[in-house]
Amino acid sequence: MNITFILKGGIQILPPMLPRIVQFAEKKHNVNFICTTIVDEHRSVLEKMGVKCFETKHKNTVLKKHSKIRDWMGFRKNVWQIVEKEGLGEGILYVCSADTALALGKKLKKYRYALQSNELYDTNEFYRKNLKDYAVGAVAFVVPEYIRANIFMYWYGLKKMPYVIPNSPYISSDVTEGEIEDGIAKETLEKLKDKKIVLYQGVISAGDRSLGIVAEALKKKADGDYVLLLVGRNKNNSYEAIKDIFPETYYIPFITPPKHLQVTRRAYLGILSYDRISLNNIFCAPNKIYEYSAFGIPMLGNNIPGLRDSIVVNGMGQCADFEEVDNVVDAINSIESNHEAFSVASKKFYETSNHREVNEKLMIYLEELCN
Repeated sequence: MNITFILKGGIQILPPMLPRIVQFAEKKHNVNFICTTIVDEHRSVLEKMGVKCFETKHKNTVLKKHSKIRDWMGFRKNVWQIVEKEGLGEGILYVCSADTALALGKKLKKYRYALQSNELYDTNEFYRKNLKDYAVGAVAFVVPEYIRANIFMYWYGLKKMPYVIPNSPYISSDVTEGEIEDGIAKETLEKLKDKKIVLYQGVISAGDRSLGIVAEALKKKADGDYVLLLVGRNKNNSYEAIKDIFPETYYIPFITPPKHLQVTRRAYLGILSYDRISLNNIFCAPNKIYEYSAFGIPMLGNNIPGLRDSIVVNGMGQCADFEEVDNVVDAINSIESNHEAFSVASKKFYETSNHREVNEKLMIYLEELCN
């Protein structure tokens, strides 16, 4: 089978695409990957698997008027040039995001394509409405979470259940066993080697009250063994604001996935939190569930269905009301008391996840379409 994955942006903004593409390549399919840009690390992984990579490298000045339109048009033009020049249109086009589909435009419908939507877009009317035609016209529709799949079926009148493929990470031996490569991370983790690391990975924002509550809970717990480690992009000096609450807070800047997992594996407890500002958040599909569980790390999440149905139901940790400091303290104490059991359940969750099996079913279905 000839299959071409197309992503507006790079794998660093959508890490689960890396193992998905790799799995197709493992089956000796003829795999191509078109994206806006690709870092050397991701290119190396894919090219070693025989994947042919193309970058659009279209220019866009984001501050200019109509920059979104310019961005989409530049991407659209360059992608279709690559598809036509390389003769990629005879196989399957795998469109990796809603943004990618909308940028490619109506011409996409001339081809056989699979579509993946990584978000629900319940608060973005433009995306939600315009994505419908592309979802209905796709030979396969892929989403990362079961309830989202059902919502899309209801919204779009889909006749077939979307493929639900979880957001699992790409894990190699240099991530699980190798030396930590990032200099700041290595120095920080050496300093914290005897501490219980409470880890948060993602965008660090002062507007996210939950991080402040976790910091307050750790301060109130007053246990010198605990530290709070924030890894990601620090917006508006938010790390500094959280450190003011809990002085034993440390920060490591964004590390390109999957190398950030070299930090993840050192955590004692993983934090997940989503505000109730959208159905997309309430029925979240976080990469971090699978990143933490890959290393058997217990988790603490706020009390929303998307986290409770994963963390609590599978015995991987606790969910708590992040509006109340005492509730978070109690949850941390519970995880501490039952850490080994939560860790075993967390590892089991990852090892029994069906993400490879569902991806395999999708692969077989697409292959049948090509025969």
